Amino acid sequence: MNEINKKLRIKYLSYNIFNYKDIIFLSIILIISVILFISFFPSITGQYLEIYVGNSLIGKYSLDNDQIIELNVEGPIKITIENHTAKISENDCPNQICVNTPSISKTGETILCAPKKVLLVIVDENSSNLFISG
Repeated sequence: MNEINKKLRIKYLSYNIFNYKDIIFLSIILIISVILFISFFPSITGQYLEIYVGNSLIGKYSLDNDQIIELNVEGPIKITIENHTAKISENDCPNQICVNTPSISKTGETILCAPKKVLLVIVDENSSNLFISG
């Protein structure tokens, strides 16, 4: 009986849980997960606020300068830049979703006022141009 237990123990201990295909598969999954995490969670603080109305860029403003930008797009809109963040502070659209959206400060973050087709985008110097169609 001892001989059988020794053989079983040796066989069990020598059994590989992972083979090389499993390790390659898990490595690929890990790399894809890291890439998706980095792309969906921007961590770079932006330098500029770009304001689009419809399909056109109407202004690019530095986040370093605190200011209030007033637009008249089918009614008044106030955009506030302070403490390196931007937000829509006043708008006369009916649902006020854009006004209740938190401030944005990181590259790639956006605020959209759908009824007036106003889009705020945070960019940095290395950001490529944003093309809007529709």
